[in-house]
Amino acid sequence: MADKENNNNLNEISNSLINMHVSDLLNRYNISKESKKLRELSSDEKSKLKESVGNLKQQVEAFLEDQQNKNNNFSNESTQALTNQLQNLKRRSNNK
Repeated sequence: MADKENNNNLNEISNSLINMHVSDLLNRYNISKESKKLRELSSDEKSKLKESVGNLKQQVEAFLEDQQNKNNNFSNESTQALTNQLQNLKRRSNNK
């Protein structure tokens, strides 16, 4: 359940960053819904725009996955450290 929630959060962050990037690119070309300039872009410009968004999406997903892996590793290391401490305490109490 927590994994599903984490994935939803990661997707929301990824989509938010992509939307921000697309808005920035459209502003650079002075494109708005009213101006209909998007149709005036050359096919090369359109493909570059799509490629840029695709690359950004891959980078965001890789970054978020890396962050999630770091958090999971930290959690696993913490759990292992606590387990070791408990085992040491048990050994000490058994030796008494």
